[in-house]
Amino acid sequence: MDSSLHRPLEFRTYRLKGWIKGLFLLMAVGAVGFGTMFLSDLRSDKGIAGFTLWILFPAMVLIGIYFGLSAFRYFVALDPEAVSIGGIFQTRNMRHDAIRGFRIASTRNGTIIVIESKDPNERSLKIADYFNFDDHWTEWLYSLTNLDAEETKALLESIASSAELGETPEIRLQKLQQAKTVATSLNVVSIAAAASIWLFDESLDPTLVLALLLLLALFPWVVLWLQIRSPLLYNLFGRAKDPRPTLYFVLIASGFGILFPTFNKVHSSNNMLISVYGCLAGMVLAFLFKRTTRESDGKFGALLGLFVFCSLYGFGLATQINTQMDHSRPMEFRTQVAQKRMSHGKSTSYYLNLEHGGSTLGEIEVSVPGSLYQSVQIGDRVCLTTHEGALRVSWYTVHLCR
Repeated sequence: MDSSLHRPLEFRTYRLKGWIKGLFLLMAVGAVGFGTMFLSDLRSDKGIAGFTLWILFPAMVLIGIYFGLSAFRYFVALDPEAVSIGGIFQTRNMRHDAIRGFRIASTRNGTIIVIESKDPNERSLKIADYFNFDDHWTEWLYSLTNLDAEETKALLESIASSAELGETPEIRLQKLQQAKTVATSLNVVSIAAAASIWLFDESLDPTLVLALLLLLALFPWVVLWLQIRSPLLYNLFGRAKDPRPTLYFVLIASGFGILFPTFNKVHSSNNMLISVYGCLAGMVLAFLFKRTTRESDGKFGALLGLFVFCSLYGFGLATQINTQMDHSRPMEFRTQVAQKRMSHGKSTSYYLNLEHGGSTLGEIEVSVPGSLYQSVQIGDRVCLTTHEGALRVSWYTVHLCR
């Protein structure tokens, strides 16, 4: 597209919306208010706490000044030569003839307009929907190339022209709809399996739990097989507006689902070694996904996220192999509850401090299910059963003595 077609003919400046400006000013007043409170406390405290207050006081005042100035300094400008976005410390601009196009991204904090450059080394302009834009801005913006729409069109054309997917374009596009059904089913089943283990682990039959764990262990390999078999029909790193279904949630559910039993039932004596096994498995799985996914190229954040979830999956899988395939003779020791405590966060965790009970573990603190925590008091006896481990990493469980 000729860059002259989307050059605005006049200069326009857009400031923050009134409610955003008010919010920034309110935060500025709040920060300065807290700083004033810290200053008043300095007069009565000269020790370590006073030294901390001396740090907090200027920090809060600076934060207040930052928000106060931001309310009046942030702007977006359009002129015949470039589009600019400015703040307190810098102003960035992009010439109209250097613009490749735009995207609309949705985030937790609202909508963001991303203006990309023809030069891949030049940073994109990211403009939040916090400004008083008018019809002039909207007309200019939509005169640019909509990159999401262009990429979606190109992707659908690639699917429709792929002879591997069928004899006609209609049949090939129908395969895309079938892929969406498959992906939805996998996402729902994997999330349901992981949620069942997380929420109802204590009440489920052990055989059912084992079956769910086996299912979660297989899911990432099913995803990999689908990626290899039909790379045009599925995505892992695709855009939010990608017409292809995503299988990323299957990996997330599998990673967290298979990892859960290691938190409060199975305890390894050498978590570092299990972590090494998990990271190795995660690296292999992430590498295989990288080889089969075109969209991963150049997206460090997506690759890092994939490696993290694959490593979680690998850690859980290594733990399950070490325990479920362990045929060694267990040894049971009696020990005493020395202390007990709860940790409150997004969820409640339960911990018991166990005295040395004849095992080689010494005094330990272990996480336990809530039912066991409620069943024992300080001074009660519990049993600790140790195993050699299929991977030669010893592990143990804590339970009521029979």
